[in-house]
Amino acid sequence: MSFELAPNGRPGQMRHKEREWHETMPPVSKPYTDAEREEILRKLGPSKKAEPVKELPPLEPTESVRVALEQRKKAIAEAEHRKQIELEAKTLYEAAAKELAAAAESGDETRKASARLNFATQFSLKRKLEKAREQA
Repeated sequence: MSFELAPNGRPGQMRHKEREWHETMPPVSKPYTDAEREEILRKLGPSKKAEPVKELPPLEPTESVRVALEQRKKAIAEAEHRKQIELEAKTLYEAAAKELAAAAESGDETRKASARLNFATQFSLKRKLEKAREQA
């Protein structure tokens, strides 16, 4: 195997068993850009062989696809509803905790009892929501 300079003075020609390979590739057509395509179409015009474009009727979803979409919408709406309930329960719990702290500072026994009952209710609601979230 021997490497020699090509006739144009560039290295890369290889002679082997009376065959020649060149590192340089033959010229390849480059892809046109959008601007070049538009310019060619403007100059040459549209193809005479081209058939008019037929618009296809819109596809209607099958029954199974419709059912799946409805179930997905329901699941998303249910998840959003759960989030709203959790946020509302959290604000009610925080308000009950503040009310209990204020009642404890005031020293009024009836106010303390009412605040404890409200806090206990909100606490149990919070725990039930956490358990429901874990099971879901």
